[in-house]
Parts: sequence; structure tokens; C-alpha cells
Amino acid sequence: VAAQASAASTAAQEKEALTAKLQGLLATEQAKARTDAAAAAAKVTQLEKAVVSAKAASEAAAADTAKALSELDKSKAEAVVKAKGASAAEVKFKLMKERCGNMFTEKKAEKERAEKAEKALQALQTAASTGAATPSPAAKPVGSVAAKPA
Repeated sequence: VAAQASAASTAAQEKEALTAKLQGLLATEQAKARTDAAAAAAKVTQLEKAVVSAKAASEAAAADTAKALSELDKSKAEAVVKAKGASAAEVKFKLMKERCGNMFTEKKAEKERAEKAEKALQALQTAASTGAATPSPAAKPVGSVAAKPA
């Protein structure tokens, strides 16, 4: 009976030693799991911050792109307006040049007619003062029919 009691006591001691050892391993594993969980939570927080930062950078880049596109469209529109303005200015210049050319031609023709009329008037005055019946054919105004001598 004593051997059985000694064996039971040894078994109980071994059971208590194994239980203590298992509890120590469990505590170690739990601490390790808590450390791993804390590291994972820190990593998740770091990744969340990186995602927020990347999203903000992406939005800023999108805004910059939109602004650049808007400025490009504005520049294109201004270039078109300037090109149209230049074309309109060229057309106006050509029209004014043509009008000035026409006015110059008309003024030149008027001047020539006035000079011919003045010469004809001088010829008539000369003829009247000398008593000649008709002025010389060179002094006749343009468009008049010269009288043929009989």
C-alpha cells in the first residue's frame, strides 16, 4: 500500500510539474502572441497612414492635372482667339489697302482730269485772247470730238 501511495504521490508531483511547465509555456506563447498582435496592429496603422498619404497625394496630383489641363485649354482658346484676331486683322488690312488703292486711283484720275480741264481752259482763254476761232486739237478736253478741217 505504501508503494502505491508513493507511486500516486510521485504521479501527482509529476502531474503538478507538467501542469506548471504547460502553464509556463502557455504564458510564454500568450506573451508572444500579444507581441505579434501589437506588431501587426502597428503595421496595420502604418499601412493605413501610408494609404491616407497616398490618397492625398493622388488627389493633389489629380487636382494639379485638372488645373494644368484647364490652363492648357485656356491657352488653346487664347491661341485660337489670337489666330482669329490675326486673320481678322489681315482681312481688315487687305480691305483697307484695297480701299486706299482704289481711292488713290480715283484721286489720280481726278487729278489728271482736272489738269486736262485746266489745260483746255487755258487753251480756250489763249484762243479767245488771240482771236482764234477754235483751239488747237491738243488742247481739247478728253471725250470731245475734234472738228475736221473743211
